[in-house]
Amino acid sequence: MKTKNIKISMLILIVLILIIGIILINNTEILKRIRKDREQMLEQEATTKLEQALEIAKTRKETDENYNNAEYLENILKEQSIGIYGNIAIVNDYNFEIDRENLNVTRTIGKTNVSIETKVVKLLDKSANGKQRAQIEIIVTSNTPLDNIIFENENGTFDKQKAEELTYTKKMEIELDKEYVITMVGKDGKLSKKIFRNTKDDYQGPGPGESGHEGGTYNDPYVPVGFKHTEGTWNSGYTIIGETASIGNEFVWVPCVLTVEEQQAAQKNGESVQIFQKKLDYPKNNRYY
Repeated sequence: MKTKNIKISMLILIVLILIIGIILINNTEILKRIRKDREQMLEQEATTKLEQALEIAKTRKETDENYNNAEYLENILKEQSIGIYGNIAIVNDYNFEIDRENLNVTRTIGKTNVSIETKVVKLLDKSANGKQRAQIEIIVTSNTPLDNIIFENENGTFDKQKAEELTYTKKMEIELDKEYVITMVGKDGKLSKKIFRNTKDDYQGPGPGESGHEGGTYNDPYVPVGFKHTEGTWNSGYTIIGETASIGNEFVWVPCVLTVEEQQAAQKNGESVQIFQKKLDYPKNNRYY
């Protein structure tokens, strides 16, 4: 009898969990529909406001001989609290493309949407604090005109650029594994902030021995574009050859390995020598013990 009661209780509990789950799902769907309906209503209100303002502009165009003034349409829309930048009108956070000549709405863009993409295009020498530096490419894409793009890190603003196009590209040098903030300022004065952090793993360029590898240290040789490593190591003769068989150019990196006596002689004579691609300069007449 006791086992039967436990089974009934478990069954009731499962049914209650299912009912609660269904209620939560339904409530979520209802909330989504409410938000969507509200968004559509607000967008329609913005559309109506813009269309009414454009009707006013049409009337002025027919009756006012000064209408062709370059700022005339801008002033009419500003009277209705509508911003306009080129062919983009901004009404209550919503963006529309308009035909300035025929004074009608040609496309509903919606709310401002800004995205950024960063690429590590080249690894650089480490900074004084030991952080890996790199050259990155930043691509900012917006569906509406931007005014300024501000670059910041933990020390504050370090760069500010005027943005005129919907797609903005910039190359800059940064430290990897560090947070950077990009603030995009829209023509309507609204801000959009994005945080990015790049790591060494983001570098997708050619690796050691591959065509175009930048290298950077004596044990990681540079490989020109169009060449590839075929044999040898940095300290035994690093051979690279042209990838096009018809060219067949071949080069060998030969490390300059000096004995202690040779280095001492160079220092005594005030000579410059190369050791593993690191240049040592000794001043002339330097007394050597």
